[in-house]
Amino acid sequence: MKKIKSIIIGILLVVSILTAMNPVSFNATADSPIMTLQNPQIVDRITPFDVSCRTINPATGASYPNVIFRITLEGPFSQGTTRDRIFTITNINKAFPETQLEGGDNYNINDTFTLVNGKFVGYYGYYDTDGHIASYPSNYDATTTFTVQMADTAPSGNYNIIVEMVQLTDLANCKRVNLCPDSVQVIASTSIGNFKIIKSHPIDRIWAIITKNLQKKTQIEDNE
Repeated sequence: MKKIKSIIIGILLVVSILTAMNPVSFNATADSPIMTLQNPQIVDRITPFDVSCRTINPATGASYPNVIFRITLEGPFSQGTTRDRIFTITNINKAFPETQLEGGDNYNINDTFTLVNGKFVGYYGYYDTDGHIASYPSNYDATTTFTVQMADTAPSGNYNIIVEMVQLTDLANCKRVNLCPDSVQVIASTSIGNFKIIKSHPIDRIWAIITKNLQKKTQIEDNE
């Protein structure tokens, strides 16, 4: 009986030592990030509209290195369609001037979109000159707003959009997530946002041009 007790005590002692040397990773019990998406339900080819993505990584969450956002747009366009014939992101976070679309290394977000299996897939996030991408700490809460202009050639119909937080898992061999689509892990995702393109009346086109010019004038006056 004493021998059995000694064995049990020995096992418990080993387990205690191993636990102290290799504590459970915080990631195993951390709360997951939450992502939400806001977009209009009905749009036209004339009036720009905003798509906002909010990302919350709670204080009880983990820190995620090498993270970037992946944007996927699905619609009634055919394989071989180029991005400029469907949409252009004209602004991010209401920047002025509107050409401030860079996310590091002076790349333009529109240039990241490629047609993959009938869906346009692009990426948004900050790259430094060494190819490193952002780390998202716990207790993080931020909203990114994309202003979108549909092209005159964008077909009418239903479109789906989704934004995902993805982590590059092979940074040593590939520093650009858009070049390594198979080397990413999805950390969090928005639900699918839906919108529908409708045909515009000529009067709407005239009013949209007037409104846009007035907005530009107001922005210039505010920055003087």
